[in-house]
Amino acid sequence: MGCTKVARSAHWGWLSVSVLALPLGACLLALTSGLGAARPAGQQETGSPTNESQQEASATQRESDSQESLAESTGQETAGEDQQAATGLNELPGVGATAPIRWETDDEKLPFSLDPDDHRFRRLGPDDQVWIDVRQKIVVVGSFVALDRGLLEMFACPKGTKEHESVVAVNSRSFIIHAGLLAVGAKPGHPVKFDPTYEAATGQEIEVFVIWEDEGKPRWARGQDWVRDQQKEKVMETPWVFGGSGFWRDDDTGERHYMAESGELICLSNFTTAMLDLPVQSSDSNAALLFEANTDAIPARGTRVTMVLMPKAAEQPEGGDSQGESNNSPGEEDK
Repeated sequence: MGCTKVARSAHWGWLSVSVLALPLGACLLALTSGLGAARPAGQQETGSPTNESQQEASATQRESDSQESLAESTGQETAGEDQQAATGLNELPGVGATAPIRWETDDEKLPFSLDPDDHRFRRLGPDDQVWIDVRQKIVVVGSFVALDRGLLEMFACPKGTKEHESVVAVNSRSFIIHAGLLAVGAKPGHPVKFDPTYEAATGQEIEVFVIWEDEGKPRWARGQDWVRDQQKEKVMETPWVFGGSGFWRDDDTGERHYMAESGELICLSNFTTAMLDLPVQSSDSNAALLFEANTDAIPARGTRVTMVLMPKAAEQPEGGDSQGESNNSPGEEDK
């Protein structure tokens, strides 16, 4: 992908977006070229390698090429362009020079800053409230509280999908957030598998933060703080991993569809379509749901929220390189 600075259009079936800045084009390229065609049973992706080793090599090379293109393009940006590309960020709660205070305590600080005067933020298109800062390695998403009590299958979903079972609804399409995670260097693995046996979702751990205003003051909490584990009768402690969802292709129309657009953005029950999922077994059966809204911790429904996703750095073992990062392409199909 060339490093041109002109507007362009990218079109994948029903997914048609205006690429207003090259970093968005590069991360969308990483998303669409790296995603395998995870799909419902019976759907087939045409033109993909049939040999297992060829598939792995092809996916690895596509991801490497896309990340190099992204790194090259982001290195050419200027501070003035970044400021202009951050349009709308200041309207989100918690953005600015005043650092949000930790909910229920003030002895922990956020591991990032949302001050656009000190950091470079870029918006990923005019129709989605998603910004990235590649230096802080964060994805910022405009959101609101959709549910503050009851059983949950999701933590976050796109607006207009699964607000009846999700704490947070986001003002963005799922694939844009996925592209943002790729842009800041997050490593996807694969979604949960159930056939022939259960296999948990894999991928880099993604920390989730929520920021809102309480009596005019910015507050923050971890996503887990808003979820209660019914079995353990305490706040959820399980992390989320970047499983990566996937695309499926309609054989009749040839259109490609990003699976997580139907609601499975950040999941609490396991879904093969999840972008972020829990790396533990968690049923979506109503009789076996493990999690519920932690009502006392969640602000009122409709409260505007800034959700921040931050890839967690791999721990460095003594005397060796970091382990556990996945090099799989997002949504890689079952072999």
